Amino acid sequence: MKKESGKVTLSMFLLVLAIIAIAALGVYTYKIYNEKLEVSKKSSDLQNQVNNLNQTVTELEGKLNNSPEPVTSFTDEEVKTALTNFLGLYSASQCDIVLDELTDKGLLDYTYSKNTDLGDGRIITNIKFSDYKNAMLNYVSESEFEKNWTSSLFYKENSDGYLVKSEGGGACEFYAVNSITKVDDSSYSATATARVDSESTVTNVTFTFTIKPYNNKCVIDSFVNKNRPN
Repeated sequence: MKKESGKVTLSMFLLVLAIIAIAALGVYTYKIYNEKLEVSKKSSDLQNQVNNLNQTVTELEGKLNNSPEPVTSFTDEEVKTALTNFLGLYSASQCDIVLDELTDKGLLDYTYSKNTDLGDGRIITNIKFSDYKNAMLNYVSESEFEKNWTSSLFYKENSDGYLVKSEGGGACEFYAVNSITKVDDSSYSATATARVDSESTVTNVTFTFTIKPYNNKCVIDSFVNKNRPN
């Protein structure tokens, strides 16, 4: 009977150990599960924060893209200089010496003797079209350049990137600015005198023009000669 009692006691002891082990395993499993839930929750919260930040960035970009371009204020002298420089090029365009004018200003290296005659009234110049454009953007905006300083002058870019133009000539009309009147933040009217080459006759002309900032410079954005509308 004593031996039977000993066996029962050992079995009970092992059973208790087993219960304790199972309980400990259960507690450990529960802890791991909760930790995974916490990590999952934190990951979800973090993703929500990222999504909210992306949404904020998108909204800010939209506001920036839709915001009006800031108005840059130029002095009267800066506006007059911009118009005077433009009129020099405008005059040069009437007698096909725009490239010469830009070369005189140190912005191009145009050499007439390096032209290639295509035999159909057109020539290939030694000037890259991109260099011509960059030079002109010191005085005009891109929209004014595209409108009045490319195809309207019979200027094109060939497959090698060089400027091709029609051979031209004629008399130049030189201008001297008399007055400039501000209409609004970017619009002006101006009066000037005009003289053709060496002729002594002087005529009065009126211009309207708009300006625009480009690379911190005051450039002409549009121009109309009231005596010779475009």
